[in-house]
Amino acid sequence: MPRIARIIKESGVFHVISRGNNKQNIFHDEQDFEKFLEILDLHKKAKPFYLYHYALLNNHFHLLLEPKAGQTISKILQGIKLSYVYHYRKKYSYYGHLFQDRFKSILIQKEDYLLSCGAYIELNPVRAGIANKPEGYPYSSYYFYAHGQKNPLIEPNPFYPGLAKSSEVRQKRYKEFIESQLKKKESYSAGNYIGTKRFEKKMKDLYGIEKNSPKRGRPKKDV
Repeated sequence: MPRIARIIKESGVFHVISRGNNKQNIFHDEQDFEKFLEILDLHKKAKPFYLYHYALLNNHFHLLLEPKAGQTISKILQGIKLSYVYHYRKKYSYYGHLFQDRFKSILIQKEDYLLSCGAYIELNPVRAGIANKPEGYPYSSYYFYAHGQKNPLIEPNPFYPGLAKSSEVRQKRYKEFIESQLKKKESYSAGNYIGTKRFEKKMKDLYGIEKNSPKRGRPKKDV
């Protein structure tokens, strides 16, 4: 079955995951992480999209993004990855494939799952055993939401303001929300889409796309 991003041309929010070829590391030091964030910023201006959450790990990255009008996931990711490959080859004199040929894209229903998917992404370093808690990992969007740290890359999750009126209480509740999500077993990194039963029916009726849900259980470590 074709990837869902190729079928759905209308606006949507996607959890995008891209890994190093054969799970090799794509980020080796602070400069690599910072360069990738710089590339994200450049491509947000060239091929506009909303970036709600992200996490960069040594051998892969997670983005929760929504293309703006006229843009597609494929074009956005192609530009980002090509720019980073250029940096990587120049720095490390590397030849060959850096990324796996395909990236994974999961359509996320906004109303019920956007905050939960964002939390899943920011908790990825913890689940992978890289950090004991999200505060211990600098290359994610967690500090923007939990501590109010400025981050020009991030478009605030549209459901984040609903946590509280004041920024202090909102940040506190977000931290509590993150902690509660760590105990949950849902995975947001498999299947064609994540949504309610009603959303699932819509996708099947309109596009003929099955959910292809993974078995329930604690998410696998993304290492």
